[in-house]
Amino acid sequence: MFKIVDDILTVENQKKLQDYMLSQPFPWFYNSSTSSGYEKEQLKLMINDSQTLDSVQFTHMFYDDNPKPYFNVIVPFLNYIRDNLGYSEFQFGRIKANLLLKNPNYPANRYNIPHVDGEDDNIKTLLYYVNDSDGDTVFFNEKYSKNTDNLSINTRVQPKSGTAVIFDSNYYHCSSPPIKNDLRCVINLVFKVNDSEIV
Repeated sequence: MFKIVDDILTVENQKKLQDYMLSQPFPWFYNSSTSSGYEKEQLKLMINDSQTLDSVQFTHMFYDDNPKPYFNVIVPFLNYIRDNLGYSEFQFGRIKANLLLKNPNYPANRYNIPHVDGEDDNIKTLLYYVNDSDGDTVFFNEKYSKNTDNLSINTRVQPKSGTAVIFDSNYYHCSSPPIKNDLRCVINLVFKVNDSEIV
């Protein structure tokens, strides 16, 4: 379903990336919720259940049909996918960064909107944690289905700088805002692999 890989960048490059993305010049864009900016077709990939409590989110788009400014930031991750994950060919999907701010009143047992990044088995996600933080990523046992309405938690992963979670994009997952730390920053890379290379 997913695997966790520590230190996919060198410690030096982890710090450079964190300093760069969390510096004043780096542009972030306000969204009133984690589902803001999605097309109607994409909203069907989301589920609101009894534990959902959505958050304000800031985003930065690196790639969406074509490279955006600051695309160079994510090149090391594309190299990692090619060189370390065994995918000889892959196509970019959406690549963006998400930033959640501290919310000390957020209930610890709640989470943002569960969703999938893609419907098919050949769509993968690499989720990279830019900084150490609370605000777990919640992974569920269920894959995308039009009939899914009850979710059960598989595991929670706490953000750790330099760590990536690689998973099948059609499993439900979601973020949660930090309660103790000032912010939670991630890079989310969605990519499509050849059917013959599905593992």
